[in-house]
Amino acid sequence: MGASLGGETVLRYLALNYPATAGIVIGPVRTPSIDLSRIRVPVMGIWGGSNDGGVSGRENMEAMKRAGFRVEVIDGAGHPAYLDKPGGEFVRLVINFLRSINAV
Repeated sequence: MGASLGGETVLRYLALNYPATAGIVIGPVRTPSIDLSRIRVPVMGIWGGSNDGGVSGRENMEAMKRAGFRVEVIDGAGHPAYLDKPGGEFVRLVINFLRSINAV
């Protein structure tokens, strides 16, 4: 799991074909310089809703969707959705994603 710059680092790592054995959950990231087509593991990005503050724009979400990755938005959460809404919706999204890829 990587959030913001950590998530961008995780995606860069995967795009360079380093190994990963399960799915990856990331927070809002910038994607323009990452070749998402090279990533071969399931990825889910979780963005904050209207409170994200423009840190990672919709173009990054759309790039992730075009690459076939799952993207979720938590309304009312900011850029660090995992901090703003740590229980409930965030945890549910992560658990559902992990179940969908048979990681739990």
